[in-house]
Amino acid sequence: MTHGGQDLAGTIARGKLFESIEARPTSPVEKAQTLLKLATGGILTEGALLSRARDLILGHLSQPGFLTGYMAAQANDAPPDSEKIMSELMETLGKAGITAETGLKSIAA
Repeated sequence: MTHGGQDLAGTIARGKLFESIEARPTSPVEKAQTLLKLATGGILTEGALLSRARDLILGHLSQPGFLTGYMAAQANDAPPDSEKIMSELMETLGKAGITAETGLKSIAA
């Protein structure tokens, strides 16, 4: 798989993908969602890379206002169903290899 003429795996291995995600002027919610897509979408298959992604995800979860921002992002202009949104977040974290206990301890309101 290539990306901009570079081998994606090589780019990830050199940390440039993570650096580019972290450098974006976006919210912790958007960064966590991007990393979760990579971690659950079969893009990150090497243990060290997946571990780094998990660490970054947990760091974003712990940012003040993460949960409020996440709920708002998932609500799609409707009243948020907090229970459903949390359940889906826990399921996605589980697919990324982050236990519900670890995820819940890390999430900042």
